[in-house]
Amino acid sequence: MNLGNLRTLARFYMSTLTTSKASNTVIDLILNEGTLDVAHRLGCLKAIQNFNATADTGEYRLSSVLTRYLDIGDEGIWWNDGTTWEEIEPKTIKALDNFFPRWRDDDSGDPQRYALHGDLFIPHPTPDTTLANGFKAYFIQRPPTMTADAHFPFPVGDTQAGTERSDLAILSDSIILYCQWKVLYALNKQVEAHEKHIAYFEDIEAKRRMIGLRRDIGHSDMTAFKGPRVSSE
Repeated sequence: MNLGNLRTLARFYMSTLTTSKASNTVIDLILNEGTLDVAHRLGCLKAIQNFNATADTGEYRLSSVLTRYLDIGDEGIWWNDGTTWEEIEPKTIKALDNFFPRWRDDDSGDPQRYALHGDLFIPHPTPDTTLANGFKAYFIQRPPTMTADAHFPFPVGDTQAGTERSDLAILSDSIILYCQWKVLYALNKQVEAHEKHIAYFEDIEAKRRMIGLRRDIGHSDMTAFKGPRVSSE
């Protein structure tokens, strides 16, 4: 569902929402914020991208080196030692302080672990060589901003008016629920807004199960549960 369709349905579901109460510009802003909120909560825009390692450099701003960086993915960040990819262990800065008290002054080498401070990626030890595409990040992207009616919230590739991601098309309702929640608060309809707030988070959790479903794994002879079947009778 594209921006024009989302706006039309949002107004339809709130039949008293005239343009004098909320202009298309305002509705579009809320729909874009809703798309961002949905993407962040569900981590649905998964991406993989390499970025350069620079010798003796201990901080990399992921918002600069990764396209539309939003959050790190479950698979984290990997290091290329020149021949193979090795996973780097995620740590907090507090853990580095506790277990490697002099980590800020350690000699450079092959990164073994990393911390995140906001969007700062901090490898330890720092790389001892400059290497093109030395790091590989598995991360979550923020969705592109919709500025035209034909733009999809979750498009395939970089062409926003091209093709909608079929696996994420079910999130249109989530975006509209977010819009209803925010608009109702703005109109000082506190009870209705609270109801939409609850409905939005319930919908997000239901969609989380849906988009995370792997039917192939569940039905594969190689991975399916091999125990005895239990009759429901």
